[in-house]
Amino acid sequence: MRVASACLIKDSVADGVARVPEGARKTLAIELPTGQLSDVAMLEGGQIRSAAVLGTARKLFDGLIFAKEGTA
Repeated sequence: MRVASACLIKDSVADGVARVPEGARKTLAIELPTGQLSDVAMLEGGQIRSAAVLGTARKLFDGLIFAKEGTA
């Protein structure tokens, strides 16, 4: 959330580097070694009014995570 917020702050080090969508609802994809996080922020008057984080289960979908024996 910190990275996405920095992208939305005018004149921050991330301002102008990130691809920020138009409109009040901003969805920013943050790539990580273990998958991707999508940060969703709602802006009002240039201020972040609400924020949420959406994650992926890339390792699960790739078949890299298995249930421990006796737990499934």
